[in-house]
Amino acid sequence: LADAESPASRAIFLFEYGAFNLPLEAGPTAGDLPGNNVAYRRSLLLEGCADILDEEGFNKPFCHQRLRAMGGRLVLRPGMAVRHRAPSDLRAVARARFHYGRCFGATRFRRSTLGMKLLYLLGSPLVPILLVARHLRRCRSHPANRRLLAGATAPLVGICLSWGLGEWLGT
Repeated sequence: LADAESPASRAIFLFEYGAFNLPLEAGPTAGDLPGNNVAYRRSLLLEGCADILDEEGFNKPFCHQRLRAMGGRLVLRPGMAVRHRAPSDLRAVARARFHYGRCFGATRFRRSTLGMKLLYLLGSPLVPILLVARHLRRCRSHPANRRLLAGATAPLVGICLSWGLGEWLGT
């Protein structure tokens, strides 16, 4: 991501890929993987996630959860880097993140046990605030992200709040 890009473009990058900004330690991860830069062994994806694929299409968080439950592991490979070219239409991105967050919240709720549903209902109003705190903490703790945050804080907070509100309403 070039320094000359707009604060909105930097915020979009930080929201989507800030956790994966280089330098990145290679190897197995208990965390997430960058959504648009992931490769799966097709046979394992079809074997383990056929019902998810049939019901919802590819839904990364739920497929990752299932693959891990089957004993699979997710691996970070810094060599699989891509260049990020984000549109700077912050409203369009915030709207898309709202709808994706709403879908995620609803799907997670639907797939959960009764106890987890109660926990999600009680905790979901905190999601917007927790999401902002997580992204800002991630940006402050990573030197490359800290550099990108200058001027991008307000748009990043807006994207986080859009997702968080969507997830809350979806739940």
